[in-house]
Amino acid sequence: MSKCLEVQQISKTWPEIRALTNVNFSLEKNEIHAIIGPNGAGKSTLFGVISGEIEPTTGQVLFFNENVNKLPDWKRVRMGMARAFQVPKVFPSLTIEENILISCRINDQWKNRTGLRGFFKPSAKVKEKVQQSLNDVDLYNQKDKLVSNISHGDKKRLEIAIAIALQPKLLLLDEPTAGMSPEDTAATVKLIRQLHDSHDLTILLTEHDMEVVFTLADRISVLNRGELLVTDSPQEIKKNELVREVYLGKEVI
Repeated sequence: MSKCLEVQQISKTWPEIRALTNVNFSLEKNEIHAIIGPNGAGKSTLFGVISGEIEPTTGQVLFFNENVNKLPDWKRVRMGMARAFQVPKVFPSLTIEENILISCRINDQWKNRTGLRGFFKPSAKVKEKVQQSLNDVDLYNQKDKLVSNISHGDKKRLEIAIAIALQPKLLLLDEPTAGMSPEDTAATVKLIRQLHDSHDLTILLTEHDMEVVFTLADRISVLNRGELLVTDSPQEIKKNELVREVYLGKEVI
């Protein structure tokens, strides 16, 4: 399998704070990979380094063998990275459909150099993509609702749809089920699996719900105090004594 992402000797320090120390791991193309660890382990910082929001102190990030350290986040999006955040970043004063339309239209601009003219008068192809994205996340029947009036779970699904509309190669999901009911969590897990299979995606996610992690992940990396403890299969992570001690607890077995 080919490498989608390689994180090589990444460290990040601020005055009096060491957030990451020599973190190394990689993602195979089409893999679902989870990053877990206690609060303060460095997961959000690592996501920020990968997505381009945070510049590492040392080390490098390779995306399909290209060093992207010096590239801003928007250029990484153009290359095929997309991210959904723990707190959804959506446009509350627009409808669900308009939110997705913006993403589809931007993607169309990048690929076809169509410019800003007629931004909200999309082509038939873009309209078709919007409808497909709405159907992908089961939001078509709510497409005319203002985002400010929809549930937390629907906002999370909308943000995933916005990310998917950019047609990414790598999807970064930061706590995709945070704050959800058990029913919404189960629906989101099913959605992530469906999108992975139907869109030829590689997925990197952080998540505190271990049932979600063990259901979805092909491999798991464990962070603690900014250091990578281990990367292994879910089965081996469950049995790892050190991981159980610092994070999972003995009841997992």
